[in-house]
Amino acid sequence: MNRLVIVSNRVGDIDKSTQTGGLAVAIADTLRKRGGIWFGTGEPGSTPRNAAAGGGNVRQITVPLTQDEYQAHYAGFSNSVLWPLFHYRTDLLDYHAEEHAGYLDVNRRLAEELAPLLQDDDLVWVHDYHLLPFAGFLRRTSSRRMRIGFFLHIPFPPPEVLAALPGHRALLRSLLDHDVVGFQTARDVANFFGTIEALGLGERISQSVIRSDGRSIHCGRFPIAIDSGRFHAMGRSTHEDIRIDDMRRRMLNRKQIVGVDRLDYSKGIPARFEAFEKLLETHRELEGRISLLQIAPPTREGIRAYDTIRRETEALAGAINGRFADFNWTPIKYIHRAVARDRLAAIFRGSEIG
Repeated sequence: MNRLVIVSNRVGDIDKSTQTGGLAVAIADTLRKRGGIWFGTGEPGSTPRNAAAGGGNVRQITVPLTQDEYQAHYAGFSNSVLWPLFHYRTDLLDYHAEEHAGYLDVNRRLAEELAPLLQDDDLVWVHDYHLLPFAGFLRRTSSRRMRIGFFLHIPFPPPEVLAALPGHRALLRSLLDHDVVGFQTARDVANFFGTIEALGLGERISQSVIRSDGRSIHCGRFPIAIDSGRFHAMGRSTHEDIRIDDMRRRMLNRKQIVGVDRLDYSKGIPARFEAFEKLLETHRELEGRISLLQIAPPTREGIRAYDTIRRETEALAGAINGRFADFNWTPIKYIHRAVARDRLAAIFRGSEIG
């Protein structure tokens, strides 16, 4: 079986139960089953890591960035430009040419670090918007025979939205250095085909194939998900039965809605709070009988848009609780930290809606 080499911005701890992002959860579940290498960046100032994990059949390898590299690649171009752009929020773009250059430099450096570790016939699976140009740098750096796939975990917008980005043509051209490009939805696939053809970067020759510079690139919708069977089993353990009973007792058998999302403006948490407020306004009989538990681990702290959404979310939760709460009932319970997956499984099992 071909060795699987997963490349992502961050390398999660495969043996840890508090992964907070969908990407990290999905990758960890895949590697536990198959084994391979998980390669990515490390925190600024950390030491390089090359260690066994997942019972010994996975190697986790990190390349620490400098503080300047982190700022340009992650906080800057990836999350102040690409993230809002791909979520149709062109009003939040904060573009700086030097951060764009730094983004490319980090992708080049990562490719140079991975190249010596590769073997012929490896399957290299690249993940997400932090690494759009990575495959091109890797092909130019390594002479190994390999296939490279790419999966985008966020929406892919239409060409008129992407046109807001300076240099978007070259960046999108780099996606055609993969053998397979995957997306979450059929709409994303259609937008990708439309963009590539609109920019004259390739020709669609079948329902799922683009021809570009003599190469065929397969594109499709491959919705990613957690290991639902494992998550279900977590919530069914005897230990979690005790936790659920305790939670229901503390709730005085009230009904509970639960939401679990990273604290990000793309998740719609303030809108969820406002909808819950509207529910209480229009159905006064539910006061004291239902609550909303929102678990929102922090993400991308120090970026202006995320500081804003944190303040907005906290203020809204406080305002709604101040308006409706009673001495023995709080309508919104807000947790701003990561929660272990086994605990999450129990919380979902003990809730009515989630």
